[in-house]
Amino acid sequence: MAPSTDRNQFLKVSEGQPFRLTALQYLAQAMQDKDAQLPLILDEGVPTGAFGALPSSGQWPPTQSSLDFTEDFSPASLEHCRGNWFLAESNPALLKELVEEEVRKGFVAKFEGTEEDAKRQWPQGTAIGKLNIVMAEGRDPRLVLDSTICGLNPAVHLPERVSLPNVSDVQRTFLHDDCYAQLHALSLDFKAAHKCCKVHPADQGSLLLRCIHALLCDFPHRAWLYVDDLLALLRASDKDLAAALVVALLAALNALISWKKAQFSQEVTWCGWTIRTDAETIELRELKLQKLREQLAALQQRSKVQRKELEGVLGLLNWATSLSKHMRPFMAPLYKDLHSCKGTLHSISPGMWGSFLDSLDKNAKLTRTPAGTWLPRNAQLLEVGSLKISCKADVPLVPPSHKHQWLRLADPHRSEVHLRHESKFVLSWLQHCFSHEQPRSLRTAPRMHCYSAADAFADTHRMGIGGWISTSDSFLWFSGIFSAEEVRKQWPQLQGSLQPYIGCFESLAQLALAQCSWQLLRSKQIRFVLPTASDNTSAESGLNKLFSTAEPLGTFLRLAATWAHLHRVQFEVEHLAGEKNVWADKLSRGSTAFLQHRSADKVEITLAQLASASHCVTLHDHSFKWPQPLLDAQHAMLK
Repeated sequence: MAPSTDRNQFLKVSEGQPFRLTALQYLAQAMQDKDAQLPLILDEGVPTGAFGALPSSGQWPPTQSSLDFTEDFSPASLEHCRGNWFLAESNPALLKELVEEEVRKGFVAKFEGTEEDAKRQWPQGTAIGKLNIVMAEGRDPRLVLDSTICGLNPAVHLPERVSLPNVSDVQRTFLHDDCYAQLHALSLDFKAAHKCCKVHPADQGSLLLRCIHALLCDFPHRAWLYVDDLLALLRASDKDLAAALVVALLAALNALISWKKAQFSQEVTWCGWTIRTDAETIELRELKLQKLREQLAALQQRSKVQRKELEGVLGLLNWATSLSKHMRPFMAPLYKDLHSCKGTLHSISPGMWGSFLDSLDKNAKLTRTPAGTWLPRNAQLLEVGSLKISCKADVPLVPPSHKHQWLRLADPHRSEVHLRHESKFVLSWLQHCFSHEQPRSLRTAPRMHCYSAADAFADTHRMGIGGWISTSDSFLWFSGIFSAEEVRKQWPQLQGSLQPYIGCFESLAQLALAQCSWQLLRSKQIRFVLPTASDNTSAESGLNKLFSTAEPLGTFLRLAATWAHLHRVQFEVEHLAGEKNVWADKLSRGSTAFLQHRSADKVEITLAQLASASHCVTLHDHSFKWPQPLLDAQHAMLK
């Protein structure tokens, strides 16, 4: 790889980090990696991104087309915090011990001087965060630094949008027709990864992972890296050699591996999930589940909760529902409470009115704190006195009176969040859902081989849905027009004209199409993915993600998610231009003449059936002719 390079230079470890960067650089060049210059940047030291642009790796999509750093960066945005968080302050002896350990390991260096000396040494800006101690059951206490409270993290500009893997990415690799139980798992954890790297862990880790993929090019494998947690699935026949190569590479690069966390087995734990490759199942760890249950129960007891507490629970819920997407729509009320801040009254003197106006952007949001006031930065102006404000144009140019003026501001950074009754119900329901856990299959559901599309239309007094599905041996279609009274009988919240709710009806049409597909396949498949098409972007995005905070669309997504979970159907909606969605458009408007020759293939859809989201049981007399596939399946079960 580098025959002319001096051995000592090749194996050199640069000061301030543990990796053999020269070896890593030659390896990256041999792989023709896009980010081959990363080892050089690591050797020199990477900027924080608070005072200038971070170098782009070229591996991730950019966050925006260009970053503008021409705006003045005020050092006043960075703060020097006094004291530490509660656990650190209440355990001074342990805090001192942990800090000394960090100094001894070389992760922390003591600065000999005052705060003023530090400002002179780093004139761009200095920040002092708060320390805290993390105490988790079964783990040693560890020291963490909060750099958000001092304003450093919010000031950092990342040029790329990094995507981290989760268990759904692992599941996607277990195809329906793969050979069963042919994999062995290797899980490695890098020791003190955040402290060893001079750069963001996602950039450092991505290069190591690409080296591992290149190393195992002759061995069928799958590998993921979540910050510093590596998971590799290796073919059982050559698992020992492949695992030895991975460990040898990491050792050659002097990557610090936490051997006590290393796992090489058919059952490993990765990112809080227990993965069994012999049974091809996955389940949540009990410790993580118990933590989630306790946090859900704690939130239900109070109407006001801390913002960080709610954010923490939502983070856990997003992680826990990685393989349970049907639960995501029910989290929408919690997100709505998190981002809908109640206004707080503030008052300013008439003499400050001009400065106050200058600090507002066109949307009536404070871009800065006016000098001489305590108005919160980035707060949204809701009212001036009794006058409702929606944009800056609504704000009076002069003070309404000669007295102090009352302003109602919504501060997005307010520490307290008010939970509505709907959110408390969701918390109770989620706690019940997570009251027990059972293994889930890693196998992905088979994809239905078909063409299908659905559409909807709506005007002031009526709405319609229609769609069709075609397989190699079957064809079904549906069409229905419903009045506003029929719609409001099921969904009374849809008041006024029906046209603004077109996204809801488009989602309803997709649900009706899924019910048609289930009738076709219920005797053939236990679960399946339905590929379909829609010309409505809100329905397409909502059904693929099964999430939206917009109402009443969220209600219809919860309906679709509930039915899909009960019937083990997964939505896979693709966008289809409206001009090409001709058949579904005609059916949604009741124009069925072109399919009259296939009237026997029509499926009757009712709004009550769609709104129930439950299993449908029907009774038939002895003369009813059952579909032949269903009869064949019944005979096969009786043999």
